[in-house]
Amino acid sequence: MYDSYPQSVQNIFRQRFESANKLKYEVRERRSELSNNRKKKPVRITTSALGSNFGKIAEQIIPAFLTFPYRQSECRPLFEPVDYLVFVGLSGKRHVEAIKFVDVKTGDARLSKGQRQIRDRVAEGKIKHRIIG
Repeated sequence: MYDSYPQSVQNIFRQRFESANKLKYEVRERRSELSNNRKKKPVRITTSALGSNFGKIAEQIIPAFLTFPYRQSECRPLFEPVDYLVFVGLSGKRHVEAIKFVDVKTGDARLSKGQRQIRDRVAEGKIKHRIIG
């Protein structure tokens, strides 16, 4: 088909033809990969939702565990944006030694942006007490 063209032009045609075939193969592979990912997406969503639900349940029952480092009677649940305020010493000595903000995380969970900001404001000492009324 390309015999009537000079050899250099024939080489260019061959290279472009090979390049086009390679790109077609890559497109076919990518479409197959996308199709497989679409099939897996519902499974990933379900797994993620289950993990999130487990975390929500865990953060509510964790003070009942023996390994929880604070007394259950000293914990006050908020759950959002922080899980607990802990009034250390309140139930035993009836004298609050410290107030701690506690977040419970499971698996690979990390602090949200708001939770990081709260952590940073606590570290900076930007905490106030106010009586209204």
